[in-house]
Amino acid sequence: MAYAQSQLTKLHRSVKRGSYDKELVAKILDAGVVAHVAFVDAEGHPKVSPMIYGRAGDALYLHGHLSAGLLRNGSIDVCFCMTLEDGLVLARSGMHSSMNYRCVMVHGKAEELEGDAKWKALDLIVDHSAGEGWASQLRPMTSAEVQSTRVLKLKLEDGKVSAKVRAEGANDDKEDIENLNLWAGIIPITRVYGPPVNNHDSSLRPPEQMLRRDEPPCRGHRSWRCLALHTRTDGIPSIVRGDRTVRRARRARAHGAWWKWPRSLGLGWRWDSGPSDFGREAGTCLGTNPNIGTASGRGA
Repeated sequence: MAYAQSQLTKLHRSVKRGSYDKELVAKILDAGVVAHVAFVDAEGHPKVSPMIYGRAGDALYLHGHLSAGLLRNGSIDVCFCMTLEDGLVLARSGMHSSMNYRCVMVHGKAEELEGDAKWKALDLIVDHSAGEGWASQLRPMTSAEVQSTRVLKLKLEDGKVSAKVRAEGANDDKEDIENLNLWAGIIPITRVYGPPVNNHDSSLRPPEQMLRRDEPPCRGHRSWRCLALHTRTDGIPSIVRGDRTVRRARRARAHGAWWKWPRSLGLGWRWDSGPSDFGREAGTCLGTNPNIGTASGRGA
């Protein structure tokens, strides 16, 4: 299933990287935490606000204090943009250097919610950032807290949603490849959740749900491609393609640190198999890039 295109969402540059696929849009949104929301305020000034959000079905939910700029006047036309940075693409020319990324852009009217829908949306936003079911473990929000907060619902509708993904290496000119003795490649960018740190007034052990956040999501997921990174005798790191299953990929660990990469991106979870150039201990998780989400359907 795909969102219908319109003049508003039609791509004019690098069209092959664009997508209107609903499943891909959902996976990108679920892998993010913060979006940037553009709007025009009551005085006609264009502004952009970084905001955490939540998604349920074909709708996004935004919230904030009543006095916040975007939320002062209730329903409002917005442009929502969420981007995941996946890698620095370094070419032999500055002009051909780029980034790998996943991005979703949504246009539409963000409409104010009231009543039960407002309460449910607030819990949804908490769960999106902290983990599914976390809101149900907390003290319930009070009526005063909810009344001081405005919640907006932005529908994902035909003609108003598009995604764009770059997942490739540098596209250098042929003459530069042949004539320049310069390195080109990708520096992966990953997001890692570290171990929980207690608040200054808390001595309790962090709950298991939070302790698990720094574990690799999706061990054994068969839709991931496994690669091995090793160092050749000349000291140059190289990548060896492994089998798509984790079981066989473990054989590649003899080469050194190995990475578990999403099939469509070439970037992702990476583990050390022992002392290596990364200087990490065996089994350490160094990052994630969940284009296809985790086993539970949400990126880390």
